[in-house]
Amino acid sequence: MTSPLLPPGIQVRDLSLRFGQHIVFDRLSFNIAGGSFVALLGASGAGKTSLLKIIAGLAQASSGSVTGSDGLPIAGRIAYMGQKDLLYPWLTIEENVALGSRLRGETPDRAWA
Repeated sequence: MTSPLLPPGIQVRDLSLRFGQHIVFDRLSFNIAGGSFVALLGASGAGKTSLLKIIAGLAQASSGSVTGSDGLPIAGRIAYMGQKDLLYPWLTIEENVALGSRLRGETPDRAWA
């Protein structure tokens, strides 16, 4: 059961990512408790950024699933910031805030942004 004060946790089940014959990770499974902090460590090219993008709903895995501990999809309920915390200088502040929804192919919520 999830506390109403804590965000749901993240459940990754049998997640695999392949590019052609190259296997980045295969059948990866783990849980992250809601409200916790987690460090993701690995060598360059190990798939850390790819995994984070899949969890955030910005990329597709070859197989497997990512859900909240409440059983609902986690995409759309999580934020992702790349290795550099730069804004796109050619976009307005509102366009930078709404970038995630645009990348997911959704109509940005201007009132929220």
